[in-house]
Amino acid sequence: MTLTLPATIASRQDVMRLRTEVERYRSWMDQYENAAKRSVTYQNEQPMLSEGASLMIRQWLDSKQLLTDMIKNLADIAASAPSMTLTLAGPPPASVQASLVTWVRENIDPAMLVEFRWNTRILGGIIAKTDTGFHDWSYRDRLLANRDKLIERLAHV
Repeated sequence: MTLTLPATIASRQDVMRLRTEVERYRSWMDQYENAAKRSVTYQNEQPMLSEGASLMIRQWLDSKQLLTDMIKNLADIAASAPSMTLTLAGPPPASVQASLVTWVRENIDPAMLVEFRWNTRILGGIIAKTDTGFHDWSYRDRLLANRDKLIERLAHV
């Protein structure tokens, strides 16, 4: 089974965080199963999982795959998936981040990892940086590109 990341798992850091959660859960599960085989009561509680990790673990286990395979897949994704940095004028809400990640994965690359940054100097719009290029659709870039027209129009106000 290939691992498909939800839009809430966007960046390399998110993938590594998910991997850590899955490793912690796998360790707990191994200890729990060993205790059950020996008919011993296991005292430790199941580790707390994020909603995304819980959903992905459930889907993975439903497909009869081993968690060690999921952990290896996550490590491979973190090491080799293409990545993009999107810079916005302010911190985007989670819903906007999820929408942008979904759009990138549907239109550019399904395996793309997306990191978000913000910089108030761009005034608005978006700057996209990938391994292969840099695209500036910021308001600041547009204003600077049309500086003479802006000065001329402001002179007539």
